[in-house]
Amino acid sequence: MAAYAFSRIQWPGRDKVFLFYLGTLMVPGVVLMVLNFVVILGLGMFDDYTGLIIPAAFSAYGTFPAPSVHADDPEFAGRGRRH
Repeated sequence: MAAYAFSRIQWPGRDKVFLFYLGTLMVPGVVLMVLNFVVILGLGMFDDYTGLIIPAAFSAYGTFPAPSVHADDPEFAGRGRRH
């Protein structure tokens, strides 16, 4: 969803938010691992599957390459099942 918003929707501050998103990719993985552990421990999701899924779902690693996919195909949003 974030990749679509970054590539298709024009909104104020889009480029600044995208640069911040890219900045999170430059933080070493060990630092993020420690911070994720502290957050997951604080939320009570330690030793649970949600503690594995939530950090990965909101990671920037899956969102970064996706805007280029949406930007290359002008009809991507209009595709669907055709009758």
